[in-house]
Amino acid sequence: MGNFASPNSEDLKDDKETNVLAELYHALDSQPTGVEIHEMLVGAWESIGELDMAYGAADVLLQLDPRNNVASEYLRHTKFSRSRDERMSACEVLHMEKRLEKGYRSLRLDAEILSVELSSPFIRDASDNQAKALSVLDSISSGKVSSAVSVSQPVSVREAARGVLANFEQATELILEDFEEVVQWMTNQIGKLDTEKIRQRLAKRRTHLEAALPESMQKNIATAFQLTERDHLQRKYENTETIYGDKIEDIPPANFFVSEDNYAFDMEELAQGIAIQDGVMRNLLSRQMFSQSDIQTILAHPLGERLKPLEEAQQRLKKGVRTATIARIEELGKIMLADHSMDGGKSQEGVEEFLAFVATLPSAEQDTVRQLKVPAADNHTGQPFDYSIAESIDDARAGTTCYHKVGDFLSQAADFLRQQ
Repeated sequence: MGNFASPNSEDLKDDKETNVLAELYHALDSQPTGVEIHEMLVGAWESIGELDMAYGAADVLLQLDPRNNVASEYLRHTKFSRSRDERMSACEVLHMEKRLEKGYRSLRLDAEILSVELSSPFIRDASDNQAKALSVLDSISSGKVSSAVSVSQPVSVREAARGVLANFEQATELILEDFEEVVQWMTNQIGKLDTEKIRQRLAKRRTHLEAALPESMQKNIATAFQLTERDHLQRKYENTETIYGDKIEDIPPANFFVSEDNYAFDMEELAQGIAIQDGVMRNLLSRQMFSQSDIQTILAHPLGERLKPLEEAQQRLKKGVRTATIARIEELGKIMLADHSMDGGKSQEGVEEFLAFVATLPSAEQDTVRQLKVPAADNHTGQPFDYSIAESIDDARAGTTCYHKVGDFLSQAADFLRQQ
């Protein structure tokens, strides 16, 4: 469960009913089709007077279990049960849309006429009220109605959290809507887009929501915050394009991910790139390793789940390499670094002896030599790279990489394995 301590009066800590709801929704994370949990949700919402939430919970329950007595009885007796006659037909909806469209055109025309009249030299004065009225009329006549109408204050964190808990499957979308309402309200209050002030207010809202919602929803909050920064607060990133050269603003919301070192990714592209790297969790743009937090986020993402077996395999390959094997890897590295001959004879001899030694190793250690991607850095340029021991030796034998560079890598590989 998340931390329910909150720093302000909107605290949910002492709200027993809300804590019960949070516990129930947390239980749904592991048992999304648990009928008993859904039944308790209906009762929990009803007990605090949130009858519309109870209605929604009962409706979901009935979809899971069409013969469920709890859901059937509640929907039968609740005042929110609606007959088919009460619902608007498609024709009625179309009629309403046409009326709204006609009214909107009429509103803009009336505003334009009034603006012209107020601007007339016969009635114009220098009062602040008239200046404000003209500004509002100009906004309406040009179609900027939202800027002329005051924006209502966002709902309390308590209410926002309840809405998210009641519709946990749309958690990211609902939190994103909440953040966007904060941005819209703050912009209206300030009168301009002051990104720094809005970001500060938004960060406070995020902190309060993190305290109000369970641990399982923290990733939804983070994703919604990142999208709000990109779409509304002109956030700048270390990169201006994705791995495949697309614009960052064109990344679909469901694929958007920002690393701790401020690189923006399309998760579909990133997952493909990491898969090509055999599961090595390295930032393909900065060439630095991802942080542990970033790795957890990537693997938890629907597009990153397929990387789990690869990442787990790399973790297994690091473990259990014996000291004697590490010593032989280090010894070959020293031989290559010390070989300054024209033909590299000592290095070639050392490679053949090492390969004969590898053939005698247990299968797990042979797999490590062949498959483990060891993180290393070029001794001259400092450029990070990943290499398996077998790949480095194959390149040395083929003459595509010099013995000194391979020797330096093998020395780094020995140090890396010794630390595991």
